[in-house]
Amino acid sequence: MLEWQEEIYGAGYGIRRTHFELVRVNGVATSAVTLSFSSGQFVPYDTTGGAFTITLPASPTEGMQFNFSENAGSATALTIDGNGKNIVGAGTMSRSTAYLATKLRYNGTQWITV
Repeated sequence: MLEWQEEIYGAGYGIRRTHFELVRVNGVATSAVTLSFSSGQFVPYDTTGGAFTITLPASPTEGMQFNFSENAGSATALTIDGNGKNIVGAGTMSRSTAYLATKLRYNGTQWITV
């Protein structure tokens, strides 16, 4: 069973299931990127090379969510940009704690932490 999952999904790329998605976004983000994927995206990031910004989709749908995780032990700032939508009342959110995980969900009006 494990070999089948590795062959289908690739070792370390996550699992895709109906109503539950956990999909890695092209490896670990180490520089600016704009997300354009569906709900349930796992976004590991590494800021050891310097601060950068991840931009959320411009037209999110209610219930869309992204799971961000700092995975290199760096406390260098990551900025998450709402791309015109607020994130808990502000246009951007800064993450600057090693190994910090943050889950954002779009509630139809703004991005909220869950």
